[in-house]
Amino acid sequence: SVLGSCSMLLFFYAIAHLPLPTAITLQNTSPLFLMLIGMFWLHVMPGRSQALAIGIGFIGVVLLLRPTLAGEQWFVGMLGLLSGLAAAAAQYNIHELGKAGEPEWRIVFYFSLVSGLFALVWMLLRLEWPVPLTLKNTALLLGLALFATAGQYCLTRAFRKGKSLVVASLSYLTVAITSLYGVIFWGDVLPLTSYVAMGLIALAG
Repeated sequence: SVLGSCSMLLFFYAIAHLPLPTAITLQNTSPLFLMLIGMFWLHVMPGRSQALAIGIGFIGVVLLLRPTLAGEQWFVGMLGLLSGLAAAAAQYNIHELGKAGEPEWRIVFYFSLVSGLFALVWMLLRLEWPVPLTLKNTALLLGLALFATAGQYCLTRAFRKGKSLVVASLSYLTVAITSLYGVIFWGDVLPLTSYVAMGLIALAG
């Protein structure tokens, strides 16, 4: 819960201070870090096909998002990279909790509790008080809470029950699906390279 909360707060900080594609790319290094955790911490070497899938998926993410990083943004970039590392460590812990018999709902409950406390402390320290609630932003917040909780539950179950590196490589699809949402809902126009990148991400999965 602490690792996941740190990852999330670092990711939000990176989003606020870096170009969005760069922040998302840095956060999507978590499958690479997960593979390194397996190699150096657990002494488990990934299969060639697993390593290739994760590598192809990451190339697809970089090609799709085309991240950029100015010289003065290196520190925030390192925080974004740290977000990916913390996410990988949290995913490893979820897998271990699954092996210990912990149910998904309890893992998600404690993660939500701890991350809520982290966010509250962050808000109080920065003296940033919430915007007054209106009908519109309340509906958006409730929708966000519903989909985020459902997504977190599914992700937790996947890492708890499945093979971590397989789940990690499939998680790259988030970037491709998000890009398609932009095309469908907001009329984004993507270059041909973006569709090639989505193909690579799907192939990795």
